[in-house]
Amino acid sequence: MVIAQPAEPATLLPPLAWMSIERQITDLLYDRLAEIGDGLNTVGDRGFKKQLAERWEWGPDSLSIAFHLDPRARWHDGVPVRASDVRYSFALMKDAALGAPGLPLITNIDSVAVRDSLTAVAYFKRHTPEQFYDLVYQVLIVPEHLLSNTPPGQMKTAPNSFMCRCPENVRSGTARSPRTSRLTTRMRSTAPVRRPAR
Repeated sequence: MVIAQPAEPATLLPPLAWMSIERQITDLLYDRLAEIGDGLNTVGDRGFKKQLAERWEWGPDSLSIAFHLDPRARWHDGVPVRASDVRYSFALMKDAALGAPGLPLITNIDSVAVRDSLTAVAYFKRHTPEQFYDLVYQVLIVPEHLLSNTPPGQMKTAPNSFMCRCPENVRSGTARSPRTSRLTTRMRSTAPVRRPAR
């Protein structure tokens, strides 16, 4: 798939991607824990589709949600997607040095902890109807093993950062392999391409 855009994105790092052109591309490159379903419900978790999380469990007080990651999920460099990536993604977005424009949208999320390598637990300050949506939609999961060596305050300007070009090995998930260029994002499916008979 080739996507033509009217302008070049300023960033492909999800916490900094705020313009629609950037979000359109990062939504293709990075997976969420869960995706909004066909009914477009954002209240509770009803209708959400599994993405990186194969299942989730609410705490008895509705102030925590444990996300159990799909053990097959890998970054395209072969490194497994882990609960520490979820914790890192949330911490990165909350880091004032990064200056994420979406920070006000996740203020109800208190913290994310790692229970084990495949289980991340999100803790909330108060129960709200859209707390599940606030986490799974606003926080795209990024690779800690590739980003953690760059201080958040330097991510906007770091050479070879994820700001202008996103390397092929960044994409998470189990089935898609992206390639990016300056003006287009090409998605290559692992399914065979069927050509019409002539």
